[in-house]
Amino acid sequence: MDYSNYRWFTFIIKGFSLLSFSDFYKQHKQNGLKAYVQKLSALNFYAILKSVHDEKLDYFSWEKPDGHFRFLAVQPFVEVRADGKERAELCDKDIQTSINELQTNSSEFFTHTAPLFVGGMTFAYGEKSHLWEDFSDSDWFIPRYLFLEQDGEFYYIFYYKDESFLSVDELFQKGLNFSKSQKTPESHSYKTHSVQSESQSEWKSKIQEILELIHESNVGKIVLSRLVEYKLNTEVFSGDLTRILSQKYPRCYIFALKKGNSLFFGASPEKLAALKGEIIEADALAGSMPRGKNQSDDDSYGQELLNSDKNLAEQQAVVDFIRDSFADFTCNLDIPVKPVLRKLPNIQHLWTPIRGTLCKGSSIMQILKLIHPTPAICGVPWKRARKHIIRIENYKRGLYTGFIGWFGNNSEGEFAVAIRSALIKKQSLTAFAGCGIVKGSNAELEYEESALKLKPITLLFE
Repeated sequence: MDYSNYRWFTFIIKGFSLLSFSDFYKQHKQNGLKAYVQKLSALNFYAILKSVHDEKLDYFSWEKPDGHFRFLAVQPFVEVRADGKERAELCDKDIQTSINELQTNSSEFFTHTAPLFVGGMTFAYGEKSHLWEDFSDSDWFIPRYLFLEQDGEFYYIFYYKDESFLSVDELFQKGLNFSKSQKTPESHSYKTHSVQSESQSEWKSKIQEILELIHESNVGKIVLSRLVEYKLNTEVFSGDLTRILSQKYPRCYIFALKKGNSLFFGASPEKLAALKGEIIEADALAGSMPRGKNQSDDDSYGQELLNSDKNLAEQQAVVDFIRDSFADFTCNLDIPVKPVLRKLPNIQHLWTPIRGTLCKGSSIMQILKLIHPTPAICGVPWKRARKHIIRIENYKRGLYTGFIGWFGNNSEGEFAVAIRSALIKKQSLTAFAGCGIVKGSNAELEYEESALKLKPITLLFE
């Protein structure tokens, strides 16, 4: 290929002379996956997302507002999907192949890694239903275009394989055109109607069944969830929803995964795992109380939570599970003796941040399989609890209480437990919430707690 007819230029950033895309293409002609990184002066994520939405492309958006980190991954380019019991192992093999062959100029911009694969894994395998027909049990992709903001710096990352320069350059320029979208779209409000929900009597009946199981067997906890279905008055632009969620819940993971006709989105307060080099972090999050109407009420609720034997036992079960799971791949662990309060706008939880040092040899997918599902979203012991959940709940959880997130090529990544979430299919909205049922649980109080957990979603449509 003669590149002399292609105009190119060199970027000068912080004293470094960086390759143009045409130079990068010429220097990386080996077969395999490539990622070209270009620094930009600014990005308007909502404007880009609106352009992507209008073109009806699939995407994954991710934001941790108080962590000064967000990205938008657009148009699956390499997909790794698997169903069944061996879903993690099947995906791991293909993911490792892509990671090993990756050629990139990212080291010219940052010492860490950028998101490579994005997606998620369902709560349980083999639960096909119309509700989740657009997703596999384990569903990951490398995007064609990725727009990234990190610590106030902006980047455009373009992924490609072995296409000709003519075709790949055209795609590269299309991504650049997306990045030039600067007009923030006007916000729209959305309304719902025709609410369909499990009745409180049905909920009580299920809790009674679970309490009998706990009394008669060696099951210590089962997390029961419910869904609420709505009809929307119009098509929804996810940017309108995630923008509000990021403002209201800056300490949460704000995500939106659009595949086919489905949009799964939410604001999760719970970190399943964050990996960076040799360090892994996780959240043990369990037990719940409402926020008070004033500071005195709020402090009272918080103190009640910290002194509650029931909630402390739930929290300790999650801590024990994470500690035991981490023992398979960590060399040491830092676990605080007592939990602290994690206060969100609508609810407060017991929280124990856990940190460990990774041993060599474990892949990210292997780690995720070992630590999910936690007792916070499944129960104790988790295999028996999950079996009962699948039998008792009258719907398939899919990605709800699964996990969602991203990972790069240098043992880095971050994953949230997919709670405080909902699924939109065309003009139908399905929101989810659950509660941990243990000995002594009260059905009415648990129902009220589930209503609190639905609020991050339902308040978007009021």
